[in-house]
Amino acid sequence: MGAKRNRARKKKNKKCGKSAATSGSDETTQRDMNFVATGAPGCHVAFGNARWVVAVDEWVREEWCDGDESGDDNEQDAPLALPDISIDPKTRLLTLLNTDAACARVFYVTLMHVLLDARGRPLEAGYSRDADGRKTVCNTIVALLRPRSVMDVAYVSQSTRETAGRVALEDIELYSDVRPATTVFAPTYLNPDKDALSTELAALPQYAFPLLCGSRETQPSMISDASLTASSTPSPMIVPAVAAPTRYLCTQGFGGCLTHFLSKTQHAVDLSAPVGSLVVAAGAGVVHSVQHRHRAGGIDVRLLFGWNALMLRLDDGNFAEYVHIRHSSSRVRVGQRVEAGQVLCESGDVGFCPTPHLHFTVYASDASNADTIPFAFADKMSASAPSAPFVPVAGCWYDKSGRVSSPANSPRREDTA
Repeated sequence: MGAKRNRARKKKNKKCGKSAATSGSDETTQRDMNFVATGAPGCHVAFGNARWVVAVDEWVREEWCDGDESGDDNEQDAPLALPDISIDPKTRLLTLLNTDAACARVFYVTLMHVLLDARGRPLEAGYSRDADGRKTVCNTIVALLRPRSVMDVAYVSQSTRETAGRVALEDIELYSDVRPATTVFAPTYLNPDKDALSTELAALPQYAFPLLCGSRETQPSMISDASLTASSTPSPMIVPAVAAPTRYLCTQGFGGCLTHFLSKTQHAVDLSAPVGSLVVAAGAGVVHSVQHRHRAGGIDVRLLFGWNALMLRLDDGNFAEYVHIRHSSSRVRVGQRVEAGQVLCESGDVGFCPTPHLHFTVYASDASNADTIPFAFADKMSASAPSAPFVPVAGCWYDKSGRVSSPANSPRREDTA
């Protein structure tokens, strides 16, 4: 269902005890989640238990009833009118509920308030930016609830960040997107310290790296004067808005636990890139669509439904999509022929985008319900020798030829979550 405004609602009289969330065998290990936590400040992910979550438990119908229900079997089987998201009026405890007996559910919940963990410590906050550039501090929860389960997530602080005054229950500002998780993929993790079987990668469609890699010198594009749009200033050179980085950090890979664990996003790669980094064609093809009118960005769940993107129809029949591109940065137009490595647009931070990055994915069709397909990158334009195919993994750095060493003071592999 779409993003919605939730007002705090009191839970039924819950009587069951709950064990505190701790690290254990039921938790997804950091190494398997293919996601760099530092790449999403203010976003807090919980697939089942997580150390910062107050508690997770099985949902038992009888423990959520008013206590005055009769023993009639028909009434026992009748659905309960329980909110999927609630805040306790006394404790300000935020609770997520999945009463479905068969289907897991995914919760994206944004609160414009301080959140406190089980020990009363504030959770790290992020921000969202509106179309006019105004920033709002907030927190976003990403939770996957198994069938018939309940998660006591965190406490909503009774004071705001700006003042010490109390926040009335009815003034709590909360937005959410809750959807059935009909298909949830375990993160696909390719160990960067051990070469993947060449036969596995060789079978995947291979494309050029989607970001320009280079030095601080201005680099020429492959766009001719005639190919520029009418609103552009003809020039034989595209001057980058920022110096082209020599390498890029992968912050989320295939099956990543922030947004890449559902079928429509499973095979996607997030590459951290400064706003203004030049985005290039992954292969020869035709510009299929361009959407670059949006400006807002950050971790507000409502931004899941408003982003900028450019899509290419590649010569192999697949469709490559570049998401979060900068407002009004397209250098190409729909229907235009492009070649591999040609500058298309600038990377940005528009839409649900905790930090500036490029989201790159490939589809077998342009249908709105199309699932992503696996792919690999390879530098086939090298003057010396083509690079071996590679699939970026969260926490590792890459250039157009594959994995490279980390720059000084970069996030360590231990920072992945």
